[in-house]
Amino acid sequence: MPLVASLVVVVASASLASALKPERPRVLGISHVAFRVSNPAAARAFYEDFLGYRAASAGAGKEGPGEPVLVPVNDRQYVELRPGLPPGDDRLDHLALETDDVEAMRRYLEARGVDVPTRITQDAAGNRAFTVRDPEGHALELVQHARDGGRARKAPAGANPVSRRILHAGILVGDLDEATRFYGDALGFTETWRGSSSGTVLSWTNMKVPEGTDYVEFMLYAELPAPNARGTQHHLCLEVPDIEQARVRLQARPYRSSYPRTLEVRVGRNRKRQLNLFDPDGTRVELMEPDTVDGQTTPASTAPPPPRAGRTVAAGRSVAVTFDDLPATGAGVVSNEVAALREMTSKLLAAFRAHNVPVVGFVNEGKLFVEGEKPGDVLARTALLEMWLAAGLELGNHTWSHPDLNTTPLEKFEANVVRGEPVTRRLLAVVGRKLRYFRHPFLHVGLELDKRRAFEAFLAERGYTVAPVTIDDDDYVYAAVYADALRRGDGATASRVGEDYLRYMDAVFAFVEGVSRDLTGREIRQVLLLHANALNADYFSRLAGSMERRGYRFITLEEALGDEAYALPDAYFGRFGFSWLHHWELTAGRKRSPSPDPPEWVMKAYEGLRQ
Repeated sequence: MPLVASLVVVVASASLASALKPERPRVLGISHVAFRVSNPAAARAFYEDFLGYRAASAGAGKEGPGEPVLVPVNDRQYVELRPGLPPGDDRLDHLALETDDVEAMRRYLEARGVDVPTRITQDAAGNRAFTVRDPEGHALELVQHARDGGRARKAPAGANPVSRRILHAGILVGDLDEATRFYGDALGFTETWRGSSSGTVLSWTNMKVPEGTDYVEFMLYAELPAPNARGTQHHLCLEVPDIEQARVRLQARPYRSSYPRTLEVRVGRNRKRQLNLFDPDGTRVELMEPDTVDGQTTPASTAPPPPRAGRTVAAGRSVAVTFDDLPATGAGVVSNEVAALREMTSKLLAAFRAHNVPVVGFVNEGKLFVEGEKPGDVLARTALLEMWLAAGLELGNHTWSHPDLNTTPLEKFEANVVRGEPVTRRLLAVVGRKLRYFRHPFLHVGLELDKRRAFEAFLAERGYTVAPVTIDDDDYVYAAVYADALRRGDGATASRVGEDYLRYMDAVFAFVEGVSRDLTGREIRQVLLLHANALNADYFSRLAGSMERRGYRFITLEEALGDEAYALPDAYFGRFGFSWLHHWELTAGRKRSPSPDPPEWVMKAYEGLRQ
């Protein structure tokens, strides 16, 4: 065959192949998000009485306990509540995208090698749809609404919704490349932003639909949480024009009195104001403003994605480590001189680096100002905090002088919190971070529930997240005896104290793991409380090794608080300061599980020092 003729055949064949390859139909936006619920009446009350929507059954004449309930958000979007949430299962049932030609979409995806059903289904309202699985195994429905709107009908009369738009839906993704190929290459989504909670590893990627402005948020994890621990990540986001007005509206609704969580407005890493709510099953409903706080675009993160995780449920344990009383506890140090504290801090930071522990340290700024010292000494003590930040760690507020909320008038206590902010805020700003966590001194939350709730509201207004504790312990008891032995030159006693401290902490971890399983049916992401003292400077590396041998990996406090356990009802108040596990036990009407205590010889030595 002549060369020219051959070229003609090749070009003609290529043109024919291109013509035969189906074009992608339009993807207009998010149609709906479907969640499974354990108590349909309670879930419906959350959306109706709290969020202000008016729900309806999925089809006329099908009212009943086993039928899905639809919550119209606007004339094209809704939330679907599907009864039947087996213990241990994921709350997310499916995500649905709206297309303008569902049959053409089915053929298009089939041509791209996606496993699609052989036919389209049609419901009683005339909506036509089919379902596929994305690379992570999520059920993704492609739906073409009936011409009259079908299920995406307008909100019924009497509705007073907090939002009229589903802005995005969040899904867990363990393999960013595979997810991007499916949603990006096949469905035409485009990436609009990516962010990182740590600054070192990518946490989120936003993927916008091709013919609209809704988007899907990839919640990136190296290890995917267990199916029943995904209520925070698999979420729904509702757009509100003014988050504070939305909060005020929610606060005024009668349902608020039975809603157990604080209505806390925060600024996310995308620099947009947001408010997280949780339905009775712990599924997150995020309210978020459309624009950043200053109207400027937030730069995308350049951090790499997490290592490829596969699609298996994560095994093992995780713990966020926090340290209180920075720069250092008084009774737990050998000397309060700056040089000695600098050496102690260096030991702590070296141990953190050796085990890759992302610690949050909680500061009492009053400890920077020692009576009789000069301004230069204040700067030297402040430099101890700068050492923590230079190591890539985070600082939180532990009040100015460590007062007791149980015995201090609320207004005076709040003033102590504010007084404890300036230095920490300034140091965090230098490294591009904000002050966001607060830890209660003594873990005391108040003797009255009203006082506790009022203080929590105060914290929320100042942008704080309370840092709870699930692994509470008596390290301060051991630390005081240990430091005293070192001051006296009694190395033998110091060594005995240190070794028993490790034994005791192992017992504490075993106890907490058992309470977690008994209370929640699993081991949650734990939060450990320790103190900045000489004992931990010398022994934390070995303690970290003990945690690793128990199967723990070290995570950020933010990651830990993503566990849905932290959304459990908590109405505790009283004179004792202890683990949030005990808060949840008592709130649920259970007896408090007795925790391990240091041995008698340690307690006797400690009590002797207090006299």
